[in-house]
Amino acid sequence: MKIILLGDSTIQTYGADRFPQTGWGQVFPRFVRKEIPVLNFGKGGASSKSFYEQGYFGIAKAYIEAGDFVFIQFGHNDQKPEEYRRTEPYTTYQECLKRLIDEARELKAQPLLLSSVYRRHFDSEGHLLANVHGEYPVAMESLAKKEEVPFIDVCRLSADSLHNLGEEESRKLYMFFGPGIHPNYPEGSSDNTHLSYLGAFWIAGMVATELKTQNILTECLI
Repeated sequence: MKIILLGDSTIQTYGADRFPQTGWGQVFPRFVRKEIPVLNFGKGGASSKSFYEQGYFGIAKAYIEAGDFVFIQFGHNDQKPEEYRRTEPYTTYQECLKRLIDEARELKAQPLLLSSVYRRHFDSEGHLLANVHGEYPVAMESLAKKEEVPFIDVCRLSADSLHNLGEEESRKLYMFFGPGIHPNYPEGSSDNTHLSYLGAFWIAGMVATELKTQNILTECLI
C-alpha cells in the first residue's frame, strides 16, 4: 500500500535552492510509518483541470495500484483566469475532481479529497479575510459527500489556525520574511500562499491529525 499525493505548489517537493519554501507533501512522510511509501506528484501551478489535461495525472497513474490511497488537493489555481486551468466550483471543478476520483477507483485505489491551504490574507486591522477561496472548498465537500469519498477540510482548519495565531505570528508559516534572512531570497519574500519549512510541518501534521480523527490510515501513521 502506498500514499499518492496529487496537488499544486502547496503540496509539491522543492529543491534546496528554493528553501525555506516547502510543500507539505514533502514532509508528510515524517508522519507516516517508514515502510509506507509516500509518492508526491504535486505540480506548481496545476489546477484540477490542467493536472489531468497536461499529462501529470498520467504520470502519477502509472504508480497507482490496488489498495493505494490517492490524496487529491486542488483549488488554488482553479480560481485563476487562464482557460487551461480555470474551473467553476459547481460545474467544471467538480467534474474534474470526479474524473480523478473515478480513475483512482478504476485502479482499485481509495481517493481522498482535501480542500486548499488557506491563503494568508489579513486586513489593515489584523483580521483574517473571510472566504478568500470562494465556493471551491464547499463545492469539494459537496462532491465528497455525493461520491462518498473521505474529505479533509484543510481550508477551514488552516483558516481557524491562522485566526488564532494572528497576522504577525502566522508569517513564519508562509514565505513571508524580510531581506537578508534566507540566502535563497536575499530581498526577502511577501508570499501569503506558499508554505515555509515550518508551515509545511504545520499542514502535514494537521492532515495526519485529521486522518486519525476520521479513523483513516491510522495503522500507517506515526
